[in-house]
Amino acid sequence: MMMSFASCGGDDEPGNGENGGNGGDNPDIDPKEFFEETATMFLNKFKAADQQAVIKMANDFVNDYGDLDMPGEFSMAPAASMMQSLARTLSSNDFAGLSRSYESYYYAFSNYTGIYKPGTYSWLRDSNSSDIVFRFTDRSGKECSITAKASSETWTGNITIDGDTYKAEVPKTISIEVKQGSTTMLTATVETNYVKNSKLNVTTVTEAANLKVSAELAATNTTVKSTTKLAVNGEVITTGVAEINGQNLCKQDYIQSLIENEDEDGLFDLFTNANATADVLGRVQVKGSISQFRNVVDALDYDDTDKQGAIDAAKLLNDKLPCKFYFNGSSNARGSVEWQCYLSWESSWSDEKWWGVEPILLFNDGTSYAFEDYFGNGKFGSVESLFENLLDSYEALWK
Repeated sequence: MMMSFASCGGDDEPGNGENGGNGGDNPDIDPKEFFEETATMFLNKFKAADQQAVIKMANDFVNDYGDLDMPGEFSMAPAASMMQSLARTLSSNDFAGLSRSYESYYYAFSNYTGIYKPGTYSWLRDSNSSDIVFRFTDRSGKECSITAKASSETWTGNITIDGDTYKAEVPKTISIEVKQGSTTMLTATVETNYVKNSKLNVTTVTEAANLKVSAELAATNTTVKSTTKLAVNGEVITTGVAEINGQNLCKQDYIQSLIENEDEDGLFDLFTNANATADVLGRVQVKGSISQFRNVVDALDYDDTDKQGAIDAAKLLNDKLPCKFYFNGSSNARGSVEWQCYLSWESSWSDEKWWGVEPILLFNDGTSYAFEDYFGNGKFGSVESLFENLLDSYEALWK
């Protein structure tokens, strides 16, 4: 929803001047013009030249090294490694080795550490390191590196790959740094903490050039909450918060058993309700919620040749997925996001028709627009041109 509204770039801070206070209640604000102004401000925050150096480095890396295979240490499947070890154990009658063979079922950061350099067809391990390091030379002749460092603190859990379950030892913090010569081009940190059947916490922060993206997830058996932010030049321009409420949300074995037994009722019983909010530049806020997950899913599972099924689905979504939009932090909604049935396709050689459900913007003055009509047919004309020009400027950097 917020990406549809996307676009911003003034110098006013939310809460000050015309962009703050009770400006959202001002009846003189034309909501349609306000959307377009906000979109323009948002897009003006981005300039391809600001990220040019990072993009060029990434583009050259993809062109020069993108076809190389990952190192053998990364591609060896634990199950295959375990079977090879098991075969060697049985052939040598070294039954004590049976326990060691299962060690290959264990994923750990230390299994992949080392310094890797480009080979003819794949990355090759060149020397020892306590980190995971990829080193290469860019087109300007500078020595570059991608380094991942792990904390000594870890937590253990199970992961499933291609139907097989393995144990994993996960560092609580992994830090990533991309350097071109002595210049740091990108940094990222991933902090995780997992207690089986109890909680999960994940925090990620990535910075490149003048952009910073952060995300936090906190999960317990009753609540899962996620918060994301995007900042440009130190100013947070978008924020999103989503929260799911229910029960047994962190009980991994219980949830896995529901999936294996195809227990749909049990899966739906995990959730009671959810809500989400999004904010663009402190100017536009969207708030929505959902209840009765099963009814929503069932309503959307209609025959798309059945017009009445689409009408009923739209009606239920309007009831179970209320969503409103606000301006400048006001508590008074300026309109809502509704749902309607629409003709998605009609056969040119028969009378058969297909029906879908689409979101619409419903303003307080009673006017309504389908998203595609509102954002794509001239009402956002200046924004569309601005977006296309911005897209072209970024594409020009990828050659």
